[in-house]
Amino acid sequence: MKRINRSSINIHVPLACSRACHGPGKQAHVQNNEEVVHQRILNVCLVIILCCVSYWPLIANPTETQLRKLERELLTAYVMLDFVSLERLYADDYTYIDDKGELLNKKQVVEMVRTAAFRVDSIVVTNSRIRTYGNTAIISGVRTFHRLGRILNTARYTEVWVNRNRRWQCVSNQLTSLPEKQ
Repeated sequence: MKRINRSSINIHVPLACSRACHGPGKQAHVQNNEEVVHQRILNVCLVIILCCVSYWPLIANPTETQLRKLERELLTAYVMLDFVSLERLYADDYTYIDDKGELLNKKQVVEMVRTAAFRVDSIVVTNSRIRTYGNTAIISGVRTFHRLGRILNTARYTEVWVNRNRRWQCVSNQLTSLPEKQ
């Protein structure tokens, strides 16, 4: 009988079985309960690591995740004519430069939404990029504004967000219309 000692757990394997099952001169590999448990722990750890790698951008930068959520809230407020949300998301000193170069303040923009002077069915964002600098963030990209199944405008945008008293608010926004694609 061959005696195998693994992690202080003694397993007795008949020598005949060892030679018959694995050929002459080969060692029998027997997994004990402790090895099985270790293997399962390693497998679980591997799954957790793979999940973390998949979600790393969300885990690594919670500020970016929060700003993307606020940007979605802002655009939803325009579509839903939710001027109350705009009041909350825009800082009191907010300024907006529209695609025609006109400068508007928070009160003017909120009033434009309140009266439905600016009405869209959807706003599609592409090429969005967020850069953070301490308590300041710049969001830029392209927005396409849709109304009644057609494109009203496609514009490149830049927004400046500031974190004041643990609260992000948009302080400035500029749109530049892009030429229509032929």
